[in-house]
Amino acid sequence: MMRYVRRAAAGMMMAAAITMLVGCGPSRDQSVTTPTLGAVQLSGVTATATDSMVFTGKYQVRLSNVTTGAGATSNGVAAAGNVLTATAVTLSDVAPGQFLIDIVSNSDKNGVATNSISAFIFKKYIVSNFGNGETVSVPVTIDATDTAKAYVYASWPKAKSKTIAQFTPNTASLSALVATMTVHLKKSSGNISSAFKWTPAIASLALQLGKVTP
Repeated sequence: MMRYVRRAAAGMMMAAAITMLVGCGPSRDQSVTTPTLGAVQLSGVTATATDSMVFTGKYQVRLSNVTTGAGATSNGVAAAGNVLTATAVTLSDVAPGQFLIDIVSNSDKNGVATNSISAFIFKKYIVSNFGNGETVSVPVTIDATDTAKAYVYASWPKAKSKTIAQFTPNTASLSALVATMTVHLKKSSGNISSAFKWTPAIASLALQLGKVTP
């Protein structure tokens, strides 16, 4: 009789141990959470150059997630005088964070935009936060200062851990870069092709200012 009682007790103890192991498995780990994913929609993009400039080519707007590189593009960019206006662009299934907007030339005979990282005409970083499953609508305006600041930010040593909102380059140096970039852009105004890119001298100025920014 005692043998049967001992066997029964041992069986109950084993069942309890199995239950505890199952309960502690990965499927019940409260520390594992589903990542927040949503969508960023540029409800409109307006990029403005100086008054004396005229854009007559074709252009493309690119929206990308800075962390993952996931992107979306639109050829719906209208040129009117010194202003480029883009229709809505949506990037879905992304986590909240920082996003990059590029406007590039789309003027080659096949309608294909250049992939060169220095070929942007306008550039801006934005930070967008949203809840899981949400779509945020973001109207965006871009000017020469935004573009120069984004160009410099890309060379900032802390860019991997800090956003554009935390980036404060020297004001006078940034203004000088804006002026230099504007002079170069004026030379191409009205005839910007898929071969457009900023000069090595401008790239060097942006690189140096980014490196010396604390």
